[in-house]
Amino acid sequence: MDGTPCLRAILEWMERRLDRPPGLDAMAKTAGLEKRSFLRWFRKETGRMPADYLTERRVRETCRRLRFTSESIEEVAAATGFANRHHFSRVFRERTARTPADFRRG
Repeated sequence: MDGTPCLRAILEWMERRLDRPPGLDAMAKTAGLEKRSFLRWFRKETGRMPADYLTERRVRETCRRLRFTSESIEEVAAATGFANRHHFSRVFRERTARTPADFRRG
């Protein structure tokens, strides 16, 4: 996604901190917008709301980690900002139609 330099900076910021992403207030301030304006702008630029974008990125990163690392499912969940294994498993299953353990087995 190309986007504006400001959008690229915010997306990179989110990417670097999947485990502790910037809050909505901080992202809006960085963009120089009020929260509601920021939400409209972000959705216009990316096609989704910040929380949905973040969840999508987290799940993609968990897929990569499950496939290519030996980290435990708990470690993968923590490294990508999920509150616990149960929450991670629920979100992962909603997005991929598979459990993390099933995905890891291939």
